[in-house]
Amino acid sequence: MPQISQHEQNRLLTILDKCEKQLEDYPGVHYVDIGFKYKNGEPTETMAIRVHLHKKLDKNELDESTKIPAMIDGVPIDIIESNPKLQVDRVASWDPLFGGVEIRNPKCKGAGTLGALVFDNQTQAPMGLSNYHVLAKGDNIAKGDKVMQPNSRLKSAVVGTLERWDRALDCAVFLLDDKRVIAPGIVDYYQGITGMTNAVVGMYVSKSGRSTGTTYGMIDGVTAKGFTIVPRPGRPFVEISASGDSGAVWLETEQNRIAGLHYAGERSNDPSKERAWAKHISQVAAKLDISVTQNNNRFLYMVWRANNSNKLHFSNSVNGEHWNIGLPMGDRYTSSDAPAIASHSNQLICAWRDESNQLRMCSTEHDFQWAQSHRLSNVIKSGPSLAVFGHRLYLAWQDESANQLYITSSKTARGLPKGKSLNNHDSSEDSPAMTAFKGVLLIVWKAKGRLHISHSSDGKAWPKGKITHPHAKIGSGPAIVSFKNRLFMTWRAATTNKIMLSRSTDGRSWSAARPIDGEDKCLDCPSLVVFNERLYLAFRAKEATKKIYTMSSTDGKQWSPAQLTNNKNASPFTPAMAVF
Repeated sequence: MPQISQHEQNRLLTILDKCEKQLEDYPGVHYVDIGFKYKNGEPTETMAIRVHLHKKLDKNELDESTKIPAMIDGVPIDIIESNPKLQVDRVASWDPLFGGVEIRNPKCKGAGTLGALVFDNQTQAPMGLSNYHVLAKGDNIAKGDKVMQPNSRLKSAVVGTLERWDRALDCAVFLLDDKRVIAPGIVDYYQGITGMTNAVVGMYVSKSGRSTGTTYGMIDGVTAKGFTIVPRPGRPFVEISASGDSGAVWLETEQNRIAGLHYAGERSNDPSKERAWAKHISQVAAKLDISVTQNNNRFLYMVWRANNSNKLHFSNSVNGEHWNIGLPMGDRYTSSDAPAIASHSNQLICAWRDESNQLRMCSTEHDFQWAQSHRLSNVIKSGPSLAVFGHRLYLAWQDESANQLYITSSKTARGLPKGKSLNNHDSSEDSPAMTAFKGVLLIVWKAKGRLHISHSSDGKAWPKGKITHPHAKIGSGPAIVSFKNRLFMTWRAATTNKIMLSRSTDGRSWSAARPIDGEDKCLDCPSLVVFNERLYLAFRAKEATKKIYTMSSTDGKQWSPAQLTNNKNASPFTPAMAVF
């Protein structure tokens, strides 16, 4: 198509300016511009004032007052049906909460960008990073000010409270609350941040901001206080930052390491002058006493079936103490028993028994979008168990027909074949549990009111199970985990509903079972996981609310008091935990 002259475009824009408000008042109009007139879906050389409608209506359906004129000031009107949709709506409410989205302190003048999730060096509490002028520049600013996401007056928009700031480095952090799931990544960089790096002239960088989205640049100048970025050479020109991007972080693109905190952009509209300014992240982190990573970006996750519905929910914690309110995995993810989760091949994998007693699985990566579940060709009687052994994912369950234990494995979650009987001997009365320990895969289960165990060095050959505690009466299936070169196994006692614990150095000889001090009576089997050099236990308290509690220990002997994960997290079945 021929390019029109600047003079002609300005003439048409002047006409548009006179009639734009009039045209926008017609029903269904969402956008008005000037451009090529279309015929049969193809652009012509005729210029027109274009009126965009969500849906074109037949002329016979309109009265004279709602008909858009065919021409204005000698310029034809073209009606275009269009339905724009933002690929990423960064000014919407985000849950899970990622970096790269809109935030605001209502006491400040405008909104900015939540740059990234960071951590308090003293408490390891999760925090949000942005600019001083976004969160702390204004009248009557104080520690504890509410921070909103998005920019809204709704109570549900509050995501945290202002904690500390520095004017010279134009940086600030706020404490995140537990109202939303906290994600380790940034929009378009969902895999998370890997660390910090020094800014070097010539380094390729990118940023994810509220206004201009994800843009790409090159560091073209450095001082002791900060650095500047220009559009990446060899690419079509795009504005690399704009108002509202303040608070975003500039990432070294090869390894997703933060180089700096964006705080300003070029005022000029001249593309040759386009430039952005950033503060060194090392100085920002030192001043605010924060770290940009924790536990190699690994979080503690929990999945459970909701107490007031059959839907599966999930939540996470950055430190094992502060848990977010659970989110549903999706409308179609429904369960009739306790689920199982495991981390394998950079995915968090969930398995469960659906309402038809079918075995189902799904997975998610760091964007928390759960993939469509797929059904395995097995009918099961209770919740399954997952474990990783020898770079393979193992899945075990209680078969519906004869209560026999079945097992299958694969290198990928999608490649799991139909399960086979563990050894044609062993049956179970509840969900089994598995763990890897010293080059052996172990499976434990409840049969005839007693705990049984079997070991396999290859995951294929399984000897008949042996009783671990002949005199212990078991009220539920067990949980088992490897921690500090020992095995720890827990279960619910049949008579007292107390959580019992036993230890072993080889999986064959076990210590006498002892109740865990300080815990409340539980309704079901507890779950175990190792996170941040601590042993974590989760269980449903024996109360009408069926809320979920956790405890932790550094040695398996002395345990922290039972702590409510979140006042809204509750389940009729055992929750599952995994580190991811």
